[in-house]
Amino acid sequence: MTNILNIQVKYTEPSFAQKLADAVAAAYKDHHSEVQMKRTLEAIRYIEDQLVQVRQRLREAEEEFNRFTQNNQLLSIDIQSEKLLGRSQEVQNGIRKLVENQGELQSMVARLDKFIANPSGQGNFYSAKATAQYQAANDSLTELQLRERPC
Repeated sequence: MTNILNIQVKYTEPSFAQKLADAVAAAYKDHHSEVQMKRTLEAIRYIEDQLVQVRQRLREAEEEFNRFTQNNQLLSIDIQSEKLLGRSQEVQNGIRKLVENQGELQSMVARLDKFIANPSGQGNFYSAKATAQYQAANDSLTELQLRERPC
């Protein structure tokens, strides 16, 4: 089947025949589009109805599965494994961050020890990971050092 439509109009006046053929073609196109739209809408409604039914059956199956596992005191190893793996990754990320912070804190302690040994020397105590309280204290210390310096 092709999508080609052959419309022939015979009339004594060619411009009228052309207009009539165009009008028939436009009417056919509109009618065909309307029929296709109705079919599409019916298909969508059918699929939506099927989706509702499938969701309901899935919900019922999940409820039955949950009742079965509770009645038989079963646990899903896959779910437990997934949760444990996720928790393990969280703990590993936490350890990694703590190790990074430990290195930065050790460096900070070394700088502080050096500053305590020689307070007149310059000290850089900036830390991007420091708390707001520490950063405020560091800002104050820097300001005091700048005031004490001879110009």
